[in-house]
Amino acid sequence: MAKTLLVFLFVSPLYAFKFKVGDLLLQPLHCRLCNLIEGETNSEYSHIGIVLQTHPKVYVGEAFQKVRAVTLNEFLKKTQKHHKVRVVRPNGDFRYLKKAFRQKYEGKPYDAGFLWGDESLYCSELTWKLLRHFTRVLPQPKPMTFEYKRREWYSYFKGKIPDAQIGIAPADFERFFKAVGEL
Repeated sequence: MAKTLLVFLFVSPLYAFKFKVGDLLLQPLHCRLCNLIEGETNSEYSHIGIVLQTHPKVYVGEAFQKVRAVTLNEFLKKTQKHHKVRVVRPNGDFRYLKKAFRQKYEGKPYDAGFLWGDESLYCSELTWKLLRHFTRVLPQPKPMTFEYKRREWYSYFKGKIPDAQIGIAPADFERFFKAVGEL
């Protein structure tokens, strides 16, 4: 019986939970901007994606260089070494999430300025704007701060820091929704 158990442990699926459309993937990335975001929000997560499809492959919607859908494997390749991606699950009816993503957001440019409301989107802005069509329970956007390593923010924004502009960060989703697993 011990042999059977060992075989089961090594053959069992990689993930101890089943993905659902609408799951949020909180990801630590390794870059200068990522370190600033993580420090500013007191979180290890600087990026977020949303599961758009689970079968036959898992596809994740993200704003990274541009708004796009990527396979789960492509999404995970960016994860900072020796770190894990946290999966959190909002409640809602997400049957038409992929369709809404494709019709309203896919292909839009990435917003490196973190400005709410223009035609470009950053990762957590995309996630919030997409989810708002499918659930009423969301963390609320709030005025952003850029105090952590202020000089680096100043350099990143070329002297025009968007202090107090409305926004949302991956950490806001991390703290708002229940974790269902890690990858």
